[in-house]
Amino acid sequence: HALDTEMVYSLQNILKDWQKKDHKDLQAFILKSNPAKRPTFCSGGDVKSIALDVKNNVYLEHGQGKSGLVSADFFRSEYHVNHALANLNKTQISLWDGLVFGGGVGISIYGKYRVATENTLFAMPETAIGFFPDVG
Repeated sequence: HALDTEMVYSLQNILKDWQKKDHKDLQAFILKSNPAKRPTFCSGGDVKSIALDVKNNVYLEHGQGKSGLVSADFFRSEYHVNHALANLNKTQISLWDGLVFGGGVGISIYGKYRVATENTLFAMPETAIGFFPDVG
């Protein structure tokens, strides 16, 4: 349930497609968790891939935004999606059921309507490792 690079790229493509003239009849959309899995909206970003970069000594390149680094590519793409969602001319309805962490907050907080169930646990756990919240 972590937001990974593939999901971010998929969201980018969907959002670009929705901005086209042939989707002007689309007024609103719902962003929700997969009910077939345990109640989780999103457990955050793809920390595993970033940790593998660190393990493979790629960490020396971090903070420089170089293309090809998992961390740089992921966050760059995620922030572009966050920006696109915040500026989208469609109404976003975010349904939170379960964990809503980090990257999940980023893609859902800009919804005009945010509905949280009794199962919702909302957090920005990346602050515990020194990463600053990127949304809100």
